[in-house]
Parts: sequence; C-alpha cells; structure tokens
Amino acid sequence: MIRFDTEEHVNAWLQSDERKTIFNTLDSKWLKDKQEVIQNWNIFWFRIFEGTKKWKQWAVTFIAVYPLTLIIPMMVKLIAKVIPLYFFAGIISALMISGFMIFLVMPFIHNLFKKWLHE
Repeated sequence: MIRFDTEEHVNAWLQSDERKTIFNTLDSKWLKDKQEVIQNWNIFWFRIFEGTKKWKQWAVTFIAVYPLTLIIPMMVKLIAKVIPLYFFAGIISALMISGFMIFLVMPFIHNLFKKWLHE
C-alpha cells in the first residue's frame, strides 16, 4: 500500500518514469495483476454511511457506544481491584471502548441496521 499526502503527489507518482520502470522490469511480474485504487481519506473510512442521514448515523452509533460506556469501565474497575492500574484505568477503558467499537460492535450494528440506514 502506498499513501500520498496530496493528490498532486499521487498524480506525479502515477506519471513518473520510476513507476514505469518498476512495473516494466522482469522481476516485477507479480505487479501486473495489481489493483490500483485512489481514495479520499474521508470517503475511505466513512463510505458505509455515504448517503445516510446524520441523525440515523447518530442513533446507530449511540446504540453501539452506550452499552460499552457502561460495561467496560465496570470491567476495568474489577481488574483494578486485582491489579492496581492508577491513572491507566481511563486509558485502558478508552482503548477497549474504541477497539470494541471499530472491530466488533460497529460492523455488527451496521449489518443489523443496514437496510434502515440506507433508506
């Protein structure tokens, strides 16, 4: 994966002699089957909500976040009784909530509400 900071730099790379040389060498035959995709950062991360009303996004996110903000801090408090966490308890809670949101809860919630979100 190659990332660029500006669209101009992307275009410069796409037209560069260096890129053409890399793709034309015999050692890079595997690159012939490559797939190039150029995406805007915001569209890349939020395309699942493309065309969705903001209040629906808010409602689905609230449904996902609220239980986590109740359950995770209680779990961290239980852990803190066994292992002293001091000021790390808040950091651990935030890491767990954001991790569960991104990797577990939001994909599940989005699939559950997909039809309603995109009406």
